[in-house]
Parts: sequence; structure tokens; C-alpha cells
Amino acid sequence: MEDFSRIHDAAISVITPPTNFSNEALSSALYLILFLTSIVLFIAAQILPWRAVFLVIGWVLVGACHPKAQSFLEDTHADEFLEEQSEHASSWLHAFAEGDIDLSHAPERREVEIYELQRRASEAADAEYEPFLFTTQPYTPLSPARIAGDRPRGSRFFEDVEPPKGWRWADKKWTLDLLSREWVEDRCITGVEVEIEGERWVSDIHYDESDFASLALASNEDITKTAVAAAGFALVGGGGGGLTSPSTTSVDSKLKIPRKPLPKSWEEGDGSRKKGQWRRRRWVRLVERRPLPPPEDVYLSRE
Repeated sequence: MEDFSRIHDAAISVITPPTNFSNEALSSALYLILFLTSIVLFIAAQILPWRAVFLVIGWVLVGACHPKAQSFLEDTHADEFLEEQSEHASSWLHAFAEGDIDLSHAPERREVEIYELQRRASEAADAEYEPFLFTTQPYTPLSPARIAGDRPRGSRFFEDVEPPKGWRWADKKWTLDLLSREWVEDRCITGVEVEIEGERWVSDIHYDESDFASLALASNEDITKTAVAAAGFALVGGGGGGLTSPSTTSVDSKLKIPRKPLPKSWEEGDGSRKKGQWRRRRWVRLVERRPLPPPEDVYLSRE
């Protein structure tokens, strides 16, 4: 049983490293050679005298175990010759794999984003925005960090922004996203003013008490009109008092209360609204996945 274990371990240490695709080029070269060999044998299998071949190989192996044959092999330095030939074959195989087997492919690419935040000390009309930092979140009025009162986290300069782990930059510089309206709508951001032209800033809107009062008044008027319309439909098409006829009921039952379309969650920048303390714009850049190093194989270790 011990001999079988030794033979098994020796076979694994010899066969596994070049065939487990830890070195893709070498394993692919072996696969190609075996594939071509199988094609040749499939065609020439009927021509070769397999019985004579296996008989000769068997007698050679049995004869090599004889003590006189072993002493003869030692005198002729057969071990050194076999080792030298195996080194030549291994070097040729590695050269063939490195020179003729090309497994390179375009790395996976993704687009990453960063937001440039600017802040001003007050909400006065003449207050100027100052650069604050670059962060991965837009820090909008209804963002969780903003509601919790947390400060945004990020880097002060573009040069300090690093690609994600396992990725590297695919181009040389950041590009300003000119479609600011699209990323605002995709994220359902509310309470902001979007610049369609120019520097593409997305600024917070500062609402005064008069703005809230006008919004409340408008909402109350809408509620009142809706209630009156619903009451009118109930009187005309209701089921009580004998005031209706079948024809009137059938027509009025199809009437629906008109609804106003939902307003946009953002406003187009025209300079008529007061801006808040924060504004941001989106920058994008391409990254590509880094090639992973070959895994460490236990069979390649000498320990």
C-alpha cells in the first residue's frame, strides 16, 4: 500500500502542474499536442501493430529491472541522458507555449463615477461656492447622510481618487457628464436645480416660508376642487332621491375626475430660484480589470 501511495503522489506531482491550467499557455499547448496526436492515432490506429508495440514495451520494462541491466544503465549514465532530454523537451514545450499560444484578450471595462461637491458659507444670493471634495455619493437634500447630519466623505483632489480594488484606469483623465438631467432623473433626486447648459451643476433649491405657503395654498385649492367635483358627480349620478334617470346614470358613471400630471422632481436652472448651500456635478472615467496573478499551486512547491 505504501508503494502505491508513493506512485500515486509521484504521478500527481508530475502530471498535475502542467495540466491544471495554472499556466494557461502551457496547459493549452499540451491540450493542442494531445488533440493532434489523437487525430493522427485515430487515422493510423489500424496500421500500427499494437500487440508487437505493447509486447516490446513490456519486455523492455521487465528487462530493465534485471540487476545486470541496471548496472549497465548506470555505467552508460542513462539517468543523466534521460534528465537532459527531459529538460530539452520541457524547454521546447515552454518556448512553444510562450511563442505560439496567445491567450490575451481585452480586459473587462466599466465606467466609474465621482461627484464634485462645492459648498458656500451662506445662502445669500452673492455668496460664492468653494470647492469642498470629491465623493462617491451626490449628497442630495434627501440622501440618508444629509438627513442624518453626516458630513460627506471623499478626497480633496482629483489626483487622490483611486480606482476600485482589482481595477486600474483605462483612460488618462476624467470626463464631465454633460447629461446631468438624466442621472438626476435616474436617481429620483428632488429639490434640486439642474443646469442644462454650461458647467452642468446640480444645485440645491432654498425654499423660503413664502414658497411653502404658496405650495400649501395650491395643494388646498386642488383638494377643494377635487372634493367639489366628486360631490357634483355623486349628486348627478348617485343612487338616491330619484333625481337621475338610467341614461344619465350610464353617462355620468363613465366620467372620471381629471388628474394633473405629476410634477418633475427637479427644476431647470434659469436663475429665478434661490440656491442652497450645496451643488454637485458628475464626472466619469473608464476602468479595466487587472489581470489576476496565477494561483499558488501546492504541487509546484518544493517544501
